[in-house]
Amino acid sequence: MLASNMNRFLKTLILLPILAACSSVPEKPADSVSGFVSFALEEKFGYLLDGEGQLVIRDNVAMYTIEGLETRESFLREAESQGPKVLEAACDYWEKNQEERTVKDFGRLTPRHVVVGKGWGVMEFSEWYPKFEKVLEQYPYSPVIGMSYPGFSKDESIAIIYLGQTNGGRNGGGETIVFEKIAGVWRRSEFHVGMSWRG
Repeated sequence: MLASNMNRFLKTLILLPILAACSSVPEKPADSVSGFVSFALEEKFGYLLDGEGQLVIRDNVAMYTIEGLETRESFLREAESQGPKVLEAACDYWEKNQEERTVKDFGRLTPRHVVVGKGWGVMEFSEWYPKFEKVLEQYPYSPVIGMSYPGFSKDESIAIIYLGQTNGGRNGGGETIVFEKIAGVWRRSEFHVGMSWRG
């Protein structure tokens, strides 16, 4: 018991500098968030918008982690190793995705899209999958996109967002992406935090 408490205490002590850097990033104006999310969607999934295409976006907004493999501690440590601004954005990203959010929280998104799964919220896979299969029947040629709420550094020069897609049991993938604003333009960064998956 004493050893367990001591381990917890030491972990907290080691994390103090990281947690101090995680002082709250002010909430961004809705148009700032929607502008960035619209850009990120087009950068990652623009090929789906060719012709009359549209994005099929799941309403529930959440970050992706693999339970037991990625923790807040490991995520923030990885971010810290890449500099203070990446750490600020990672702190903001983690914090913003702790509450349940939906696509409407982004404000107005500019890419052509339809939102599916309204009212689903967070649910067990056994409840979610039958509903998801119906969505796939309705949009057989469009993968369903899932995404997180973005996190930003205090000066808004770094942003982190999770973007993924799935075609049910057939295939899919997703990644946590770091973007950097250079000369006023968002670009995919060489920085990396979080996990990615392919299936």
